[in-house]
Amino acid sequence: MGFLAGLAVALTLALVMGLRRPSATAGLVDAECEANAAILQALLGMASKAVILADQEMRIRRLNTAAEVLFGRLRDETLSLPLEVLIPGLSDPVDTRPAPDAAAEAPHVRHSVGLRAGREFPVRLLLRSLTLYGAPWLLILAEDLSESERAEARLDYLEHHDSLTGLSNRRAIERLVGATLADPERAAQPHALCLIDLDHFKI
Repeated sequence: MGFLAGLAVALTLALVMGLRRPSATAGLVDAECEANAAILQALLGMASKAVILADQEMRIRRLNTAAEVLFGRLRDETLSLPLEVLIPGLSDPVDTRPAPDAAAEAPHVRHSVGLRAGREFPVRLLLRSLTLYGAPWLLILAEDLSESERAEARLDYLEHHDSLTGLSNRRAIERLVGATLADPERAAQPHALCLIDLDHFKI
């Protein structure tokens, strides 16, 4: 998560520059704001992770292309909507607070669910609080965990099943036997263990 934390810091700086209020010197400030906005858009566009910025009312104010793809919603139809339309678990500012022993301004990780086409999917969130216009805002980097969870489930399946037959392998059987013998109620019941040889292939 080191890279994501660094990206969150960079985006925070860009957001603070790109969204700050103009000062009295109009000409220079206009040019500076345009440059900062360009930097912000470039950073948002380069980010491979979904990036969302929510205001103090937990409404979506900015999101990048990766966020559009991740949540299946276009930017124009999503801006100003409550954050919970994308991430139901972040409906209240209290939900975004870091652990008691963590620094308030430091990015922190949370696991939650996102919504895409009305269906929930697992997401890992990197949350960072920041102050804009004198009010607390929230910067969110979101990552879809669906693929990694499928990969983990597949690895777990292959670890305990034979890839050819799909039956439980020796490791799974040994674990099941051990669990049965360790359970007094189950161990007291009669059991049978059968070994079947299919064309010299033992299961």
